Amino acid sequence: MIPSSKIFWKKANETIKEMEAFKGDEKQIKEYRKVAGQLLFYAGINAIEEILSKKVSSYALGNHDKRGDELRKNISLFKEGEKILRYYNIMVKSEFDYRRKVAYKGENGNKFNLLFEFAKICINELENG
Repeated sequence: MIPSSKIFWKKANETIKEMEAFKGDEKQIKEYRKVAGQLLFYAGINAIEEILSKKVSSYALGNHDKRGDELRKNISLFKEGEKILRYYNIMVKSEFDYRRKVAYKGENGNKFNLLFEFAKICINELENG
């Protein structure tokens, strides 16, 4: 069975390719960015949960704060754990909340790139960890 994180990752990359066809149409690109942002975020989150499931019950991962706590406690399960935790905090902590800014508002700047990098690192951990 294909893990959900890899399905999200694949769909996100397909959406990014579709988005590139609308170069110059910022309104349409913004809408695609929202979709790709959600897919990227959940690719990363599900990869983290799949790795954590080796040690932690999925019931312990009920929200972003609990998942972040478990990520901190079990950081040794990840080769790039510190980097993932840094990105995770940027994605979900209220003072940053890049996931919400990209996936709900379609903001870009460096936010979309960071979200993409977060998902990529998490997927690599799952595949190579």
